[in-house]
Amino acid sequence: MRALFLLFLAAFALAQAPKPLKVGELTGEALYPGNRGVSYGEVGLVARGLGLALWQGEGQVALGLGARYRTFPVEADEAKAASSLAAWRKDGRVYVPLRPLADALGLSYQAQVGIQLDLPWARLLQVEARPEGYLLRFSREVNAVVRPGDRKSTRLNSSHEIPSRMPSSA
Repeated sequence: MRALFLLFLAAFALAQAPKPLKVGELTGEALYPGNRGVSYGEVGLVARGLGLALWQGEGQVALGLGARYRTFPVEADEAKAASSLAAWRKDGRVYVPLRPLADALGLSYQAQVGIQLDLPWARLLQVEARPEGYLLRFSREVNAVVRPGDRKSTRLNSSHEIPSRMPSSA
């Protein structure tokens, strides 16, 4: 009976230990502040791994994808952060709760041996020709950045390039 109880406690302790975190192609560690079972990832890693917009202020942090964004107040106390699903400041770094972020931005969240956070593929739904270029409509929000001085291409989600003007078929 005692061995069964110790096995139960060990399983609970291991569930709260840091786990591997894969964010896009980047890897890190998922932490569980306050032993509440809520996985957190370092905000910079999450933003870089998924090509998300990132804004950090003194008392809050926000991550965005297209027109969608999620803002979190930042707490230094880990138990308070985990109970209110706020961002958590630890050793000069800020960590955000991964499941609420995934729900807000439409990200794929999978928890097994570790945590995997990904962007679902965006399907191109429509291309509309306009005098200034082409308007692309996708099945989900995307971040697009025009690189200064380069009107030949637009970058989507920091990984996929498309021409801003379609080549003419001559």
